[in-house]
Amino acid sequence: MTNNSDCDDTQVLYGDNDGDGFGAGAPLACGGVANNTDCDDTQVLYADDDGDGFGAGAPVACGGVPNNADCDDNQVLYADNDGDGFGAGVPVACGGVANNTDCNDAQLNYADNDGDGFGAGPFIACGGVTNNSDCDDDLVTYADNDNDTFGAGAPTACGVANNIDCNDSDANLTFIGNGCDAGPGFVLGTVDAGCTCVGLACTTDLDLIYQSDNTGDLFWELRQQGTNILVQSGGGSLVGTGTQGTCLPDGCFYLVVTDDGGAGILGGGYILKINSAQRLIDNRYDEFARGGFVSGQTSQIAGSEGFCLPIGTDRLIGTSCDKMDWRTTCNSEYVVANGNALVTAQYGVTNSTSGYQMWWYNPNSGYSFKRIQYHSTTNGLAASATRACHFRINAWSGNQLQDSDFYNVKVRGIVNNVPQNWGPACRFMINNAEANCPRTKLNDGTTAQFLSCNQTKAIASNVYVYANPVRRLQPNCTAYLNANRYQFRFRIVSESFELIKTSATGQYLVNTIGLACGKILRGGCARQLR
Repeated sequence: MTNNSDCDDTQVLYGDNDGDGFGAGAPLACGGVANNTDCDDTQVLYADDDGDGFGAGAPVACGGVPNNADCDDNQVLYADNDGDGFGAGVPVACGGVANNTDCNDAQLNYADNDGDGFGAGPFIACGGVTNNSDCDDDLVTYADNDNDTFGAGAPTACGVANNIDCNDSDANLTFIGNGCDAGPGFVLGTVDAGCTCVGLACTTDLDLIYQSDNTGDLFWELRQQGTNILVQSGGGSLVGTGTQGTCLPDGCFYLVVTDDGGAGILGGGYILKINSAQRLIDNRYDEFARGGFVSGQTSQIAGSEGFCLPIGTDRLIGTSCDKMDWRTTCNSEYVVANGNALVTAQYGVTNSTSGYQMWWYNPNSGYSFKRIQYHSTTNGLAASATRACHFRINAWSGNQLQDSDFYNVKVRGIVNNVPQNWGPACRFMINNAEANCPRTKLNDGTTAQFLSCNQTKAIASNVYVYANPVRRLQPNCTAYLNANRYQFRFRIVSESFELIKTSATGQYLVNTIGLACGKILRGGCARQLR
């Protein structure tokens, strides 16, 4: 060679004009790099692994981009201007998110699952609303300005789940057909089609008969079912046994009895009845310590259920009403209702939709069970127009009536799926031990000839007081033994008068000889003799 300018005659060097460690062009004597792999020796390039136009890391010879601004060269990022976690537009080097699904990156959107215009929950990319004020995004709610639990108008973010209020500025006016306070002279009102409260006057006189323990105060309330509107109330420092009268219009109501001491009535209870003596609820404490409001602060039927007026005409037959020694061993006994002519007429016509419904409940809350039997329901008896009147105790799954627990029971007819009003209440108890020696009582059935309970009778040898006949199931579970004699006790406690009469063998009646005219006797006691 004609020169000796080579700085390293063992290594071919190339110019590295951009200083990235990669050379290009013709060899140089000195100051170059030992490769000529640079695709552009005027531009430093960086790897762009994610292809977003932003490089990172050390320079590369070829195929890179002229910047190293990428914060994560393994992830394409997009601007998230509204900070909702969803990106949009072209990739950015840093500070973005790993998606470009945002339909509007200048506006936060929230899911509106119930379509009421109010959103809730986390951000969503598209299709939501611009607020997250919804209290329940699975339920459309409406404003309840008068706080009566009934709403009106357009949907709101937070409110109540109905818009049936006809006047949302007056809590007394709720929805058409509902109860309201009609003011002086009326015990209750009804909201009419013009959203006006129309007064309802009393139609039925009632008596609340109480058995107090003379300790603390006892209060009672009658409230409308469905609205809980207070219709009538009373009580206070009640002493001994007494009665408070009240009245109600037609409709459905429930009774709440409260002991201010929180311990119930020691050896006491109550009866709510129509003045005609039809019982709506019978929770009295009897001489055998059955029934009564004997513990707790309040006594009421579960579910705020109660009774409807006018009362229905369906009732249990005399031998089923107030029977407190029902048997469930050796095949359960049948509770029997009087036949309803309307139901009977549907036999063979609407067998699958006509029949009877019985309701057993604890007056102190807890157990409450309704059982339907149609003409088509099998119950162990032959099909007939009155088979559905017979309810075999516990012949159903679940909700079993328990031995020695106290209940009320009532019945109503069902005519082609239309229930009639409930009839009067009777007392009820299963007691398999006492069923071996069943109790009787004065006849309180519907046949005038034998009716003896709460009756006025002449004194004569041919005028009789009748007991309900009773019988005992023999241990073989197939044969019955009838009681063959009955004993009756007549008393006037205030005059220390007592007369006990025993029937002739094979009879369940005695005459009235030996009683005095014009006296009110505490009879009602009859027992069987064997």
